[in-house]
Amino acid sequence: MATLLLLGASALQPALAQEKPKEKAPPPIITSIAGDAGFKRNPWENVRPKLESREGLPFSREIVEGDLKRLMEMGQFASAEYATAETRPGGISLTFKVVEYDIVKEVDFFGLKQVKQSDIETDGPRITLGSMLNPYLLKLDTELIRDHYLAKGYHFVNVRGEVSPSSDGVALTWNIREGPYVAVKSIEF
Repeated sequence: MATLLLLGASALQPALAQEKPKEKAPPPIITSIAGDAGFKRNPWENVRPKLESREGLPFSREIVEGDLKRLMEMGQFASAEYATAETRPGGISLTFKVVEYDIVKEVDFFGLKQVKQSDIETDGPRITLGSMLNPYLLKLDTELIRDHYLAKGYHFVNVRGEVSPSSDGVALTWNIREGPYVAVKSIEF
C-alpha cells in the first residue's frame, strides 16, 4: 500500500512540473489624480502637493492609504476616501473624496452666572468663531470649560456643547449648568 502511494505521488510530479506559475499582473498606472467637490475651503491645488501618489507611477494601495492618513492629519476633514476608475487598459484615474468639517459661524454661552464669558475665552478654547468644528476639539473644549469651573469651586458643573445648523456652517451653543459653589469651611480631626 505504501508503494502505491509513492507511485501515485511520483506519477503526479510530471503533471505538476508542467503547470506554469501564474504571473501576477503589473499594477495599473495612475493616469490622472483629482480631488472631488469636497475640497471647498482648502482647494485641491493646495492639498495635492502634500500627497505621495503621482501620475505616471504604478498604483499602490499602501501609498494611497498613506495619502488618506495625511489628509486626515490635516485636521480639516471629517472623512477621506478614494475611488479609482479604469481609463484605458492598464491605466486608472484616482479621485480623492473628502468631507470638510463645518465652519463655526456663531458661538453662544448660556447659563453663565458666576463666571464671565471673557474668563472662559481667555483660557483659549480651540473652537472659536470661524474655526472648523472638529468633534475631538469640541470634547477638549468641554473639558477646558469644566476645568475652569472646577478651579473656581463649582464641582457640580455640567457643560454641554450643542451644535445646530446655521447659514453656511454651524452654531455652537455652550449650555452650562453651574451647580452650587463648594468650599470646605473647616477640617476637624
